[in-house]
Amino acid sequence: MTQESPDVKSRKTRLYEYMTNTKEGFFHIFQAKTIRPLIVFGCTLSVLMWLSIEYINEAAMINYRIQPEYRGLLIAAAKVLALVVLNVIVIRKINSDEHKLLYLLFMTIGVFGLYSVGIKSIFLVAFLGFNLVSSTNSSFIRPILHDHIDSKWRATSISAYSFVSNLAQAIASIGVGFMLQKQGVIFVQRALLVLFIVVSVPALFTYLTRSKNNKAFKYFH
Repeated sequence: MTQESPDVKSRKTRLYEYMTNTKEGFFHIFQAKTIRPLIVFGCTLSVLMWLSIEYINEAAMINYRIQPEYRGLLIAAAKVLALVVLNVIVIRKINSDEHKLLYLLFMTIGVFGLYSVGIKSIFLVAFLGFNLVSSTNSSFIRPILHDHIDSKWRATSISAYSFVSNLAQAIASIGVGFMLQKQGVIFVQRALLVLFIVVSVPALFTYLTRSKNNKAFKYFH
């Protein structure tokens, strides 16, 4: 009967330890009760941003009969204006984690609220606001998640967060594609607005409440 060499055993041990650590790191982010609502908020917002970039904004431009040669100019101009506004106003004025999250919440509600009106000129204004949200989504939320995660699990846990967001995007794209064909882009924008309000508003305020309570507990102890 052949025996495994020490090198083979060592490789198997390292592989087992790697798989164990990866599994523990993957589930670590979901075991922290405080940030579960933040994960829900962040994933929902990521899904809305991705769906809009991949499908909804393009469908809206087609619906408003914006010609292909002007769509690229519109996207480029909105991104440039968004960068100017972000650097001149948003990044300088919004510093605390709470204000960053509230900024994302109310800006997203405002953008999709304007989208839902169904008027071309209002859509163009909302599109600029959309770029202000999509440009700051990850950069505002991920550092907050970092602060709640032990450094040992941070990389794997953030990868788990990205995996959940990507999975939600894949699932949502099926339903959104079907609704775009059957109901049209304005209906989809209104449906996503309602979904965001129903899911994200309670999730965010639950997180903010828990976060404040944790800080108060640490302060008094």
